[in-house]
Formats: sequence, structure tokens, C-alpha cells
Amino acid sequence: MAAKKRWKWILVILVLAATAGAGYKFLYKGNTAVAANPAATLRTSSVIRGSISSMVTGSGSVATSREQSLTAPGASTLLEVHAEDGQRVAKGDLLFVLDCPEVESSQQALSQYQYQLEEYYAAREELQRQADKDYLVTSVGAKVGEKLTKNGSLLSLLDISAMTLQVPAEEGAAWAAGQQVQVSLLEYGNTVNGTLAGQPTAASSNGMEYLIFTLQLDKGQRIAGETYGQAYNQDLSSQAVVMLKPNSETLIKVPADGYLDELNVTEGEVVKAGTLMYKISSTNLESQISEASSEMQVAMAQLKQKKTTLTADFDGIYYAAADSSGPKNTFQQVGDSLTANQSLGKVVDGERMQIVFNVDELDIAKVEIGQEVKVVADALPDKSYTGRVARIAQEGSSSGNVAYYWVLIEVTEWQGLKVGMTTSLEIVVDQSEDTLMVPINAVHTARGTKYVILAADQSNPAAIAGAGAVTIRERPAGEQSGVGEQPTGNEQNNAGQQNGGGQPSGDQQNNSSAETPRLKSSGEQPDSNTQPGGAVAAPKAAGSSQQPGSSNGQKGLQLPERAVIVETGIINDTYVEILSGLEEGQIVEVAGTTATSNTGQNFMMMGPGGGMGGVGGGVGTVRVTTSGGGGRPGGGGR
Repeated sequence: MAAKKRWKWILVILVLAATAGAGYKFLYKGNTAVAANPAATLRTSSVIRGSISSMVTGSGSVATSREQSLTAPGASTLLEVHAEDGQRVAKGDLLFVLDCPEVESSQQALSQYQYQLEEYYAAREELQRQADKDYLVTSVGAKVGEKLTKNGSLLSLLDISAMTLQVPAEEGAAWAAGQQVQVSLLEYGNTVNGTLAGQPTAASSNGMEYLIFTLQLDKGQRIAGETYGQAYNQDLSSQAVVMLKPNSETLIKVPADGYLDELNVTEGEVVKAGTLMYKISSTNLESQISEASSEMQVAMAQLKQKKTTLTADFDGIYYAAADSSGPKNTFQQVGDSLTANQSLGKVVDGERMQIVFNVDELDIAKVEIGQEVKVVADALPDKSYTGRVARIAQEGSSSGNVAYYWVLIEVTEWQGLKVGMTTSLEIVVDQSEDTLMVPINAVHTARGTKYVILAADQSNPAAIAGAGAVTIRERPAGEQSGVGEQPTGNEQNNAGQQNGGGQPSGDQQNNSSAETPRLKSSGEQPDSNTQPGGAVAAPKAAGSSQQPGSSNGQKGLQLPERAVIVETGIINDTYVEILSGLEEGQIVEVAGTTATSNTGQNFMMMGPGGGMGGVGGGVGTVRVTTSGGGGRPGGGGR
């Protein structure tokens, strides 16, 4: 008994499977189901000429493109008010004057940082030093490689290139810079030659008046201390008793903690002008400079916020302080007390508004800087604005396994728009005028090759005259559809019908109907005059070297009868641009279902795998405007 029940269930399952396989394709007429074979509805459309475009669309809220917030820098008193709500202001216009005690302390702090940083920069300049004139090195206080401490003694130098010459005022009245002077040193018994330099200064000593000159020596010479001599002015041929004084020694101190990397002088040596005397490295000084610079930048930023005169940073419109709950400080008056960071309103850029919206990763490559954008506010449906793409995000954010990138739109002529309004946006990313088009469901793809299927009857005047309108006719039994109706396994085995996809094999080839069209495999050419089933072969399409129904040279590629390989351009939700392969007026088969409505109009349902669903697949943000109209059967791409 159990075995009989088991066989009974197996029989039921087989019957249901056969019924499902055979009945998956059917045709509704009104409310009555009829068999799809031997006669089925075949949809066709003619190749039309018109305009086609694709768009990236989205939505976003209006926002200000730039604004300057005005706040009290601290506890303040309002001294002057120069702006009213809604007033247009220009860059630099005075808006408010405040009395803020905190500003003075901030200014003092900034001055301290500036002074300290100047000292550090001066110390950096002293880490290495060249002799600016001839010097006698009187002492050396460090060795190469030694660790140095700031302000420690490094070198003592004596300037022997010049001395001070003190001349009695009466004798030296006519002496001037540039004159040659020879001084006989009474104490040393030798002479010193030089040139007077600079303007003399007056001095007095013991009731005597003197003129003090700088004598630039022709040859460096050292004397222990001041000494008297007999000076002879060669240019004036005059003499005078003078006092000659050597310059004081110069002590060079270590400018910063560090190490002595290089030392090029020795004690008692005369160093010529231009000689590099030493070089010091100091990482500690560099750290101090970096820290002081950062602190000064912070102090400057704080002082800017604490400025007592508030001015407009750019041309715009002044708006008094307000938030979502209503206006704030509506009646600001001189003498009002303000708390720290209390809002005094803002200045917004009066030249432009901005809108940000997200574009998914499939469409973002089509968006470019400078593209024109049509903007329509939901609150102002009868008016449109023109914007431009100003910025595009370089990094996306993921949502539902899809990456989205923000796009910034700037609107310059924005009068009527208000901040926060919701808008719809359209960016035309591609368009063609006076081009050939077919419905999107007329184009199929096989292994990267795009093709259409020509209707068997190319002389149908109704279809050609329809200028793109879809024509429906009854398909004779046995005629191949080629519109993408993919038979199920039961149909292949039981009905023996091969449809547009592959070559039946084994028993399927032996059992197939004689009326079933034979698919073309690689290298096969169709009969020159007739198609299987008696249909007249369509002529080869203009601009295409490919014979309808062939394999396009791809090994193993099989295309249906009357297939024409095409090159496509713009693809949107309704139409596909045809660049080559077809001519205007030719009739092609269209895959998919017929239109349906609540009134029970005729429609055709396809089996699993039926219909290519358009080229590129996927409904995105790309839309279409064409002269042929239509619905939205699928997304687009090129």
C-alpha cells in the first residue's frame, strides 16, 4: 500500500511539472487564457529618428554657500550698531563695535609670542657665523663635538680693521670722510695708514672740544690700548695731534643649547672677512621655534575672534540672530550687555546658494565640474533655476552595498529660493540630436555582442508609418520569436523547440519540429533567399558588414535568424541610440510584455529567462527624453 501511495505522489508531481513547463508561456485575451502556440502575439517597432538624452537626477535641500558668523568675543558692551536684518553689505563694511576687556589681554599674549619667536629666529641665524670684517681671535672657549650650553662663551674677537681717531675740533674742522690720513704712533715708533669713514661726532673732555672719526685701516693692526700720535691729512696737507683708540673686543656667546659641529679659527689668528668661523646644531631650538609658532597662531585666531570691531568678510546679506524657534536679539541697542559667544547674526553670500545631493557609483563618472543643472523647488514647481556642478566628492560613503558620492551644485540666480527648501535636480550627461533609436527591449546582448532581430515582414506599412509606435500581430505557428523567450527544460525536451539561445543536442535535435528555425553557428551563412519556415531573408543592414543571423566571427556565438549586430550609443530607460547596423524605417521585434491596465487589456507573459530587459540592465537615476515617448522599462548606460 505504501508503494502505491509513493507512486501516486510521483505521478502527481510529474503531471504538475509538465503542466508548469508547458503552460509558462501563454497569452491573455481579456480574461481568457489561450495557448501561446501555434499563434502568439509578436510586438514590433520601427527604427525612428529623433533626439535622445540621459540624465543623472536627485534631490537636495537649499543651503547657503558661504556665511560669516558674528559673535561677541567675550563679556562685552555694545557700543555701535551699523546693520539691520536683511540689509545688503559689502566686504569691509562696519557692522558692530564692542567694548570687550578680554581683547586687551589677548593682544598682550600675542605680543609676547611674537617677541619670543623673533628671539628664536635671531638665535637660529647665530648657529653659524661668517666674519663680516677682519678680526683678531683673542680667545676660543669650545672644541669641535663639544656639547654647548646657551649663553656660554664661544669666541672673543677684536676688530682690527678700524680704530677711533680723536682730533681737536679746531684742527679737524675741515677733515671729512674719504680723506687719507697717516698716523705716527709716538709710543710704538711705527705708523698707521687709513681712510676717514663716516660722519664725525662731537665730544668734549677736560674743557676741550673734539671730533671723533672712524679710521678704516689699510692693513689690520692691533694696539694694546689708546695712544697718542701725530696725524697727517694728506688731502689737506695739515697736521694735528690725535688720540688713536682700538675697538673693544666682541664676545660671541652660544646662541642655543646644542653641539659644536665645526670650528675654523684658532686663538691669536687674524680672520679675514667672509670666513666661516663656526657651525652649531640645535634640535632644542627648532622645537622651541615650532612650539612658539603654533602658540602664536592660536593667539592670533583667538584675537581675531575677540576683535572689538566686527566687519563683513565678503559681500552678502546680513541676517539678525535667529534659530528654528524664532528671532534672537531682534532689538539690539547701544549699551546692551552681551555674554561670551552670544550671536549677533551672520552675513551670508548674496551671490549664490548651494545644494548637495548624492550620486551612486554607477553614475558618478558621468558628472563633471561645470555641468549645467536644472533645479526645481518643490515649493515653486512653476519656476526652474539653473545651477552648475561646483565640487564632486573624491571619497564615497556606502549604503546597502552601494557607494554614493556627494555633488555640490551652486545656484547664482537664486532669488525666490529659501534655505531649507527641497529641490529636484537634473543633470544632462549625454545627448544626441537627429539620431536613430529603437525601444530598449529591442536590443539584446550575447557574449558582449549587441543585436536586434528584424521583423520577418519588412514591408508592413502600418509599422513604418507608425513612427516608432509598437505594432502587435499574430505570429504563425513555428515562426521563431528571437525576442528572448527562453524555453524551460521541459519545453526543450517535450516541445522540441529551440528559441534564440543555443543549439539543441542529442535527442532534442532528433525530436525537434521541422518548423523550428535553425540557429546559425560560427562560420554558417543563411540561405541567400529564404529563412527557415518560408520567411524572406532580410537584407544586410546598412553600415554593417555582418550578415544577419551570423556569429560576428566569435567562436561558438549563435544568434537567432534575422539577427543584426548593432553598435549602440546613448541608452536610457526607454530608447537605445543606434550608431550603426540599422536604417530608419526598418522594423524590429521588441521583447517583453505588452501594456496592461486595470481594464483587462491584452498582455503577454514571458517564460523564465525571457526578454533581455534592455542593454546594461538596472534602473538607476538615468532618465530619457525622446521624441518617441515611452515608459521606464530599464536603466541605462552605454
